[in-house]
Amino acid sequence: MNITGPIRQLIVDNATAAAIVDERVFPVVLPQETTYPAVRLTVLDTKGNETKTSAADWDKVQFEISSFATTYDEAQRLDDAIRAAIDTFSGVVTVGAIAHGFKLIQYTRRQDLFEPEVNMFHRRAEYVVIYALDAASMIPSQLVGGNYESDEAALLAGLEYGQYYHAFHHVSAAQGTLIKLIPNE
Repeated sequence: MNITGPIRQLIVDNATAAAIVDERVFPVVLPQETTYPAVRLTVLDTKGNETKTSAADWDKVQFEISSFATTYDEAQRLDDAIRAAIDTFSGVVTVGAIAHGFKLIQYTRRQDLFEPEVNMFHRRAEYVVIYALDAASMIPSQLVGGNYESDEAALLAGLEYGQYYHAFHHVSAAQGTLIKLIPNE
């Protein structure tokens, strides 16, 4: 199980977060020559839901997202954008050919820090992630199929509201997010 990849994908696919951090989202350690702002993703703890009679079908993962920036305001804006992008997310994220199922990503707390040795502001946010070990169980039965760049493109192709499709936000068609067509109100 690698949840850093799909969580990174959710962050870089979000226009607001990507405008601040671009692709500088790294697992565990920031590269030494990193340009800031940048984000570090760290798994803190993982617990399965095994019972006496069955194996786990999901894991509860405590996860940390650290936003680093040269100013306090920028670290705060980045953290706020990431929270808006992933808090309460539920669905399937495809990275490469691998589907990752998230029953829920939930924000739990944050802490503001300053790293004097590198003169950097650091906002540390914690999330609880309920990760489905079998992502196929998360894919709705009404998945119509097809890869579309927007709701409009899916509707033009004949999909109807309430149906699901894969939305691709990058040039690479191997990366995408499962989207449900919902009418604008």
